[in-house]
Amino acid sequence: MNIINKLSLLATMFRMLGVGRLSNVADNGDLASHVGEYEENHHDKSITYRSDRQDDSELILKLFNNPYNKLSREDFDFATADSHRPFEMPDFELSEIQTLDRKTHFSTFDPLHRELAAKLIKIFMRQRDLKELVSMSGYLRDEVHPDLFNYALSITLMHRKDTSNLQVPLLATVMPHKFIDAKILRKVKEAIKNGTYDSNNPIFMTPQQTTSKDEHLLHYFREDIGVSTHHWQWHLLHPYRLQVHNFGEIIPPKNRRGELFYFMHQQVLARYHFERYSNGLKRTADLRFEEHKPIPEPYYAKIERLPSIPYASREKNTVLRTFKYPPNETVTIKDIQLWGQRILDSIRQGTVLYENGTIITPKNEEYIDILGNMVEACTASPNLGYYGSLHNKGHAGIAQCHGPKGVGVMYENSCSMRDPVFYRWHGFVNWIFNRHKERLPPYTVEQLGFDGVKIESVTVHTQDETVEENEFLTHWEQSFIDVSNGLNIPLSNGTEKYSRSSPVLISYRHLQHRPFTYTIIVNSDREVTGTVRIFLAPAYDPDLGENFQFHNQRNVFIELDKFVVQLKASTNDILRHSAESTLTVTTDFRQPLGKTLNAPKFNKLRGCGWPEYLLIPKGTPEGLASKLFVMISDWENGDKVSGSAPTAELQAENPLCGVTEGLYPYKRPMGFPFDRRARDDVETLDDFIHRGSGKRRERFPNMYVVDTKIRFDGSR
Repeated sequence: MNIINKLSLLATMFRMLGVGRLSNVADNGDLASHVGEYEENHHDKSITYRSDRQDDSELILKLFNNPYNKLSREDFDFATADSHRPFEMPDFELSEIQTLDRKTHFSTFDPLHRELAAKLIKIFMRQRDLKELVSMSGYLRDEVHPDLFNYALSITLMHRKDTSNLQVPLLATVMPHKFIDAKILRKVKEAIKNGTYDSNNPIFMTPQQTTSKDEHLLHYFREDIGVSTHHWQWHLLHPYRLQVHNFGEIIPPKNRRGELFYFMHQQVLARYHFERYSNGLKRTADLRFEEHKPIPEPYYAKIERLPSIPYASREKNTVLRTFKYPPNETVTIKDIQLWGQRILDSIRQGTVLYENGTIITPKNEEYIDILGNMVEACTASPNLGYYGSLHNKGHAGIAQCHGPKGVGVMYENSCSMRDPVFYRWHGFVNWIFNRHKERLPPYTVEQLGFDGVKIESVTVHTQDETVEENEFLTHWEQSFIDVSNGLNIPLSNGTEKYSRSSPVLISYRHLQHRPFTYTIIVNSDREVTGTVRIFLAPAYDPDLGENFQFHNQRNVFIELDKFVVQLKASTNDILRHSAESTLTVTTDFRQPLGKTLNAPKFNKLRGCGWPEYLLIPKGTPEGLASKLFVMISDWENGDKVSGSAPTAELQAENPLCGVTEGLYPYKRPMGFPFDRRARDDVETLDDFIHRGSGKRRERFPNMYVVDTKIRFDGSR
């Protein structure tokens, strides 16, 4: 069968299936004039696909490999035989997606880029099975912007049921220029090209100063690869606004998405301040958009937005100013202020104005979700035209305040957490959320208690004989990232063995803690299911020079774990290992491409979760005083959502990341019980865990606080 007959047959099949037509093929069926062009431009990529040589899942994951190089037959097995599987090649959609120049910086903060991503995801999502998805993505891989392709295919694999067992390659391994100092990557590439690279002697990545001296003390936190990966993965699960004109939402918002936006970023902010206290620093000031007010913190990016194209840097005392927002919007400081004021008015009035003019008064438990979508703002915003896009355009304004050329790291989710101004801006965003939370009534005794359940004791045992009881030990640790799939080195001059088969490792330092176990002794007067929440907070407030008052301390509690437990009608010994935390994820930056994942914890969360090695803040050499808070609440009558059961599947859900489908696994508000102000008589944490007064004052039996220390051993 010659090529014209093949194309004619495929075109007929496409029309019968109603899936469009071949790119640039005339409707009258005159294919002859197109054949030469097709063979010339696509000789290495037939529209036929044969899957007998490589597994489909392995093939599709290899599409992420070396994204700025053209795809080769060694990466992807395009068929050259008659065996084929038809797929859609929509020419009008492809031409739109190709409008993004490959040298342009792709960003999800850009509405035009988001629409292109939505169109590409739409194409991927409507492929009928994995084989068609492999064919379509294989064809489009070199036709569109590499960053756009990575983003769209990553979201697709996360949200299609037939790819739920695949580990989406971590961005840091295929686009390391967004995570690793450009000088280090150049050094690695030169060593490979010169034939001097030794995989047994990886290059060490030394922390480079990117900001002020004080902020550099937190380099291990802000510039950590795992922290940035968590932020990127979270926004893959919960994209901003992925809509196609006259089509609608591509990835519908997930259950309690707006509340998740609030809670995840609130926890990041609390952890950042915990690290500041660990390094002798005070709380950072919130950043508000004000005319002519400078940003004292500089940021000198050492990473690149595209290979060999660096992010723009921001000098000390740069002033916020009017900026351009695509496609043709001019955003002023007053615009940001107006949106903020309208959101605060909504909080004060307890009402929400929708686009159709309807005004509603949400219930307390519903408003935080609406508010989160309103502040960010995502597709679920009730009224984008009125409440604006405070968070997103704030990021864009900061990313452009240095001047008209280029953008700073605040313009991309994969690296914005590196900039110290990220925490100042999110401090202001969190301040807005707190205006709502402080208007809510304190939790009642009934809401906080759990009749018949009493925690008798809580102890922490670290797996180190030199560590005392109720002491956490942190230290430095060296790990490796394999960048062989992201170096984009042409296969020549003897470099093939490095880019094809051997890992290319870079060594980097990160914080780590010694593994530990919680021992929680609980008495229950009946068989019952409980939700265990474990939080940690610093005991001392350096801003006021005294032990924390509860109204401030509640905002710096970090959640360490949350899980469901079956209590028997007697004494219960609950042993919980630190590695079991539902909020963390074990991230291996050496995971090879083209593999399905067998680790249930990583697979269930699609890679989203706080880095396990950063579960415990750094602390101090002498031991940073902290408070460990443990609470058991009624799961059946407080946390249970419709249709859920205390199963292993429930235990695998990450409270920071939510779910890909269905309902969020815990009904109570995120951050409970510290998300609201306390009773008027509560001044300290000790007051909070007690009820009654005078002789009738007693501890809530289902709560327990332990004085702990976090000791940092810099010699390890």
